[in-house]
Amino acid sequence: MRIGINGRFYAAPLTGVQRFSRELSARIYDRQGGVLFLPRGTDPPPGLPERVEVVIGRTRGHRWEQFELPGAAASCDVLLHPANTCPLRGAGHVVVVHDVLPLSHPAWFDRRFASWYRWVVKRAVRGAERVLTVSQWNADQLIRLVGVDPDRVEIVTQGVEPFHQPASAAVVERVRERWSLPSEYVLTVDGGDPRKNLLFLTGVLDDLASRSDRTPPLVVVGRSRHVHRSPPSIEPASKHVVDVGSVTDEELHGLYTAATVFCFPSLAEGFGRPPLEAVACGTPAVVAEYGPAREVMGDGAEILPLDRAAWTATLDELLSNADRRRDLAERGCQVAARYRWGRTCDQVLEACGKVARRMARVGTP
Repeated sequence: MRIGINGRFYAAPLTGVQRFSRELSARIYDRQGGVLFLPRGTDPPPGLPERVEVVIGRTRGHRWEQFELPGAAASCDVLLHPANTCPLRGAGHVVVVHDVLPLSHPAWFDRRFASWYRWVVKRAVRGAERVLTVSQWNADQLIRLVGVDPDRVEIVTQGVEPFHQPASAAVVERVRERWSLPSEYVLTVDGGDPRKNLLFLTGVLDDLASRSDRTPPLVVVGRSRHVHRSPPSIEPASKHVVDVGSVTDEELHGLYTAATVFCFPSLAEGFGRPPLEAVACGTPAVVAEYGPAREVMGDGAEILPLDRAAWTATLDELLSNADRRRDLAERGCQVAARYRWGRTCDQVLEACGKVARRMARVGTP
């Protein structure tokens, strides 16, 4: 099977979607090679195996993906799009859709991005040969909101590497020193995305401060992306917040490992990687009841409704009870052990093989 990979994701900032795309693609390269298609101005990842052919386009962005990529990939048996989008034309498309939140909650996104998603991505995904997604909850959303044929939807897993085990003591020490972090802190991710619900969590920390003498700081990781509408800013009075902004993988690994509790009060997720990464590093997690939370996390996290009193009481108990933290962390590690990129690669290649065989039977060029 000659597999092509739409590498437009290499030009985007590293988020959960790009993490999935890069980790999956790296394993496909190692497993069987392929053709990596890149828009103009995008560098291929370092260390590519020699049997991976790289084709760099003349254009970039949406124009490259919609108009140039289909013709460039005509010699491939199947073309994999691991990061939500794919061309409207061409054949043999397998697309991984991580969520359809621009359709279900357009107010959270830049108006132009939401419109483009509705008019272009929705049509392209509906016409793909195979649509892969990362949770049953998201599969149901695809069928309902996009109109994808249920017989063409498959669920694939994710991996937690490189956060599959706690960071070293040296890495933990470096992140503590860099941001002058105390021995206890609560960690969350934001990235300027309104659905991450940061104001809810700062309210929880304020409530905790009013009932407890031991209120650790809230460390916030992430920077805003252009596709999101800006959420309300954090009130300056929220003195418990330490905003560290964008971090490297090594720094994030250390922050996950050193945190006392990881909190994720998200309003909606297609999968929800951050709490899974945190528990894999040995840190107990408290998460909201977003769509696939129980499907992904099982009993490996404390899953709560978005009620400030409930979150405040749970956080207070976890911070004051080391045995409770240890028990929740152990259950989280057991859940995280199920998620490995090798299995994801197996599932995706199997789906691509089905499409390649079907295309060969019908004689598609």
